[in-house]
Parts: sequence; structure tokens; C-alpha cells
Amino acid sequence: MATATETIYRVYRLPKPTKKTVKEGRIEKDITLHDYLGEAIDKQLPKLVEGLKALGIVAPKQLGPSRLPMSDALLKQLRKASNETGLPTTTLLIACLDNHATKKKGRKAKKGGKR
Repeated sequence: MATATETIYRVYRLPKPTKKTVKEGRIEKDITLHDYLGEAIDKQLPKLVEGLKALGIVAPKQLGPSRLPMSDALLKQLRKASNETGLPTTTLLIACLDNHATKKKGRKAKKGGKR
């Protein structure tokens, strides 16, 4: 098992502009790649997680199967958003449903109307 200070190498597929920015930033600061990664993660990850949580993108506590009526158009929208963000379609769907439900709370449904 690795200790907290042991370096483990992982392979990630990064966009070329990101690789270029990392290289330039590392050279500018005159630090190792390991130190640059540590700085980036320490400074950016908490803000990123906070922003994702604000958008309703959180790890669900309990998952259960739900049969949902999805049209091709809705599936295409989710797939497009997934391709644009890198987030799984299920994560995006859950965020949409949770955010939509939260926005609706406090409003009274019209009598005789569909929910």
C-alpha cells in the first residue's frame, strides 16, 4: 500500500492545450510536475467541488432502479451534455431532476393540473 508521500504514476488523457498550459506554468514557477499538480489540486479542487454541489452534482446516497420514459430527443440532449462536460449522463439526469424538484418546492400546484 502506498504511503501519503509515495508517488504513484497514473495515465490521464489530457487535452493538448491543458498539457501546454501545465508545462508553461511549471517552467514559469520553476517547480516539478508533482508540485504543480499539488498546487493545482489544492487550490482548484475545493472551488470546483463547491460549484458542482451548488449545481446539484453530488454523489447520490442511495441509488435504486427507476424506469423512466425517455425519448430519443431527451437521450440525445443528455449525451450531448455528457460529451461537452465529461460527466456521465446519469449524473446529469440526477442533477436536472434534483434541481428541478428544488425549484418547484414552495410553489403550489394548480388544482386539476398535472404534476
